[in-house]
Amino acid sequence: MKWIEAYNLASKYYHYHGNLYISSSFKTQDGITYNENGFPLGSWIHDQRVNHLNGILESERVSKLNNIGMTWILKESKDSVKKLYETYSIDYKLNRKVLQRMPAAEFKIKINYLLGVNESITNSDGIVHPIFNMSLLEASQVYGIDIPKQESLWEKSYHLVKEYQEKHNNILIPIKFITDNTYSIPDYKLGRWISRQRTLYTNNELSQDKIAKLEALGMVWDASKLDWEANFALAKSYYEHYGNLDVPDNFITTNGYEVSEYGTNLSKWLHSQRAANYDNKVSENNIERLNSIGMIWEVQDYTWNKYYDLACNYHHYYGNLNINKAFCTKDGITYDQDGLPLGVWLSNQRTAYKRGLLYLNREYLLNKLGIIWNNKKHLDDISDICLKYHINKELNKDILRRISKIMLIIKINILINNNQYIIDAKGLLNPIFSMSNKDVEKLYNIKISNLMEKEASRIGGIK
Repeated sequence: MKWIEAYNLASKYYHYHGNLYISSSFKTQDGITYNENGFPLGSWIHDQRVNHLNGILESERVSKLNNIGMTWILKESKDSVKKLYETYSIDYKLNRKVLQRMPAAEFKIKINYLLGVNESITNSDGIVHPIFNMSLLEASQVYGIDIPKQESLWEKSYHLVKEYQEKHNNILIPIKFITDNTYSIPDYKLGRWISRQRTLYTNNELSQDKIAKLEALGMVWDASKLDWEANFALAKSYYEHYGNLDVPDNFITTNGYEVSEYGTNLSKWLHSQRAANYDNKVSENNIERLNSIGMIWEVQDYTWNKYYDLACNYHHYYGNLNINKAFCTKDGITYDQDGLPLGVWLSNQRTAYKRGLLYLNREYLLNKLGIIWNNKKHLDDISDICLKYHINKELNKDILRRISKIMLIIKINILINNNQYIIDAKGLLNPIFSMSNKDVEKLYNIKISNLMEKEASRIGGIK
C-alpha cells in the first residue's frame, strides 16, 4: 500500500477515535474497525514513529501526521529522552504538547542554541522557550540558528545498505528484512527500501549517481534473478566455511553456514538446481559458478563414493570388510554413533549384488577390497587355497575367518616373492596374515591397493 493510502486510513481512525494510540496488532480495511485481513495500520504507525525519531521521515509526512494528532513519543519510549529533559530541568508534562512531537536531534539543536546565547530554556512558569514551538526552518529565520546539514533519507538508507554489505558481502537483501540493533538505524525496513530502488530503476526514475552507488555495492536490478543470487551467496558461504557443498537435509540458514529457525532451506535449493539442470534449465554461466564452489550434481554417486572411501579406510586399517551391521563411523576406523552407518551400507551393497542391481563398476571397486558376497562360496575358495598351500584350517581358523580370499592370495604372493615362509614348522601362518595393510605396506615397502586392483582384475572383478 502507498504511504498516502495508509495515511488516509490513519486519518479516518483519528477522526473517529480522536487519537492515534493504535495497537501494533491493529489491522483495518476502513480505518475504523478491526479486520484480520486488513492493512496493518498499527504496525505502520509504529514505523512512522521509529523513522521520525531516527530523523528519516520526510518533513512533509511529519506535517501531515501532526495534523491528525500524531504522538511521536509514547510511554515505552519516553525513558530514552527522559534524562535529557531532566538534565535541563524541563517539566515534560507541562510541555508535553510541544515536546511529544519533537525528535531528540531537533531538541538538542535548539537547546545548544539557547545555551550558546545564554537564554533561559524555560520561563518562570516552567514553560519552554518559544523556539520549541517553531520548526527548525522557522527557528533559523527568526533566531539565525545554524541547521546542521543532514543526510537525505536516501543517503541514510544507502548507508544502511553499505552496513548490510559489510556484514554479508552482498546486498541481496530479503524484502522482509528489518535492521536490528547492530545497525546505525535499527527497526528500519531496509528490504522494502531496496525493493523500491529496483522499481524506480525499472521506471527510469533513479538518477545515474544513485545507480552507480548501488551497483558499486553489487546491486542486482533484475528481481527475477534475486532469489537465485541470494541462494547462491548462501551456498558460497557454506562452501567457504566447510570446503564442500555436502549440505545436510533440511539445512535452514540465514548466513549459509549456521542452522537457524528461519531462513532459506539451502539443501532444498541445491536439489532444485540439480532438477533444473537435469531439464537443461540452468544456464551455462550458473553451472560454471556452481561448479566453482563444488556443486554435487549426482548425489547418489557422491554418497556412494563417500561410504566407499570409509570402507577403504576400514580395509586399509583392518585388512578386511568384516564389518558389524551396527558399525557407524566418521573416519572408517573407529566407531562413532554420530557417524555414517557403514555396516548398514555394506549390507545394502551385498543385497543389491544378490538381486543383480549393483552397478558393475561398483562391484569391481568392492571386489578390490575383498568383499565377501557369498559366505559359502568364500569358505569354499578359502578351503581351496588352504589345500593348495598346505594350510591347516583348524589350526589357523581365527585368521582365516577374518581374512578375505583376495587378501589371502596377495599376502601369500608377497611371502613367495620375498622367499619367506607361509606356514612355520608348527603349521601356523606367517605373522603377515595378522597384520594390518598399513603395517604390511611399511614392512615390505609396497602398495596394497595396487596389488588388490591387479588381483581383482585377474580373478574377474568385472564380469
